[in-house]
Amino acid sequence: MKIININDIEETKAYFNPNIRKHVFLSSGELGNIFSFAQAVIPPGEVSQAHAHDNMGEVFLVLSGTGIIKIDDEKFQMSKGLCAVVEPDEVHEIENTGEEDLCIIYFEIEIDSKKK
Repeated sequence: MKIININDIEETKAYFNPNIRKHVFLSSGELGNIFSFAQAVIPPGEVSQAHAHDNMGEVFLVLSGTGIIKIDDEKFQMSKGLCAVVEPDEVHEIENTGEEDLCIIYFEIEIDSKKK
């Protein structure tokens, strides 16, 4: 069992954009194939660097704010309640197009490359 309060987690910076703040609830190895489970806060005007993972899928859930998620050159509007699933090898980036922080909960799941 693990009970976690976001207020007890040290805030870190996203490796791909130090202006994006995050709190990591679970890290690799703590629970099965979950690589990480975190909350990210993307300030207005900031963009996560476009990238893909060959061995990992990601699930994003918008808690507040607005933006765009681009997945393999297709753009989707993001707002509270939107859930976006990114498969391995899909190039993706998130941009905050709003005037307030874009707050997202996300988790990354390791995929066995032999099963792809």
